[in-house]
Amino acid sequence: MHYSNSVMSFRIPSTLQRFVNKEISSGRYSNESEVVSAALESFFEMKRRHKHLAVRVARSMNELRQGSAAPLDFQEVKDQVRDAAHASRKDQG
Repeated sequence: MHYSNSVMSFRIPSTLQRFVNKEISSGRYSNESEVVSAALESFFEMKRRHKHLAVRVARSMNELRQGSAAPLDFQEVKDQVRDAAHASRKDQG
């Protein structure tokens, strides 16, 4: 993502502040801004994936209503779940 020099000021609950401090202490991030930016990027990606999934579900529901739904391939589902879990672990470092 591209970062600009925007400044935001906000308050967060003490539990989240402890989490931010812990992430900085771990050495993964060097300051609060990096932790918050990473969290917001993750949230943005989650929302993007959710929107994509909602479109796929709506398309599948329409196919089901029209009688054109294909049978579920359980091996394909297992492969997709495995791949998604692997990608998630890779993203988390």
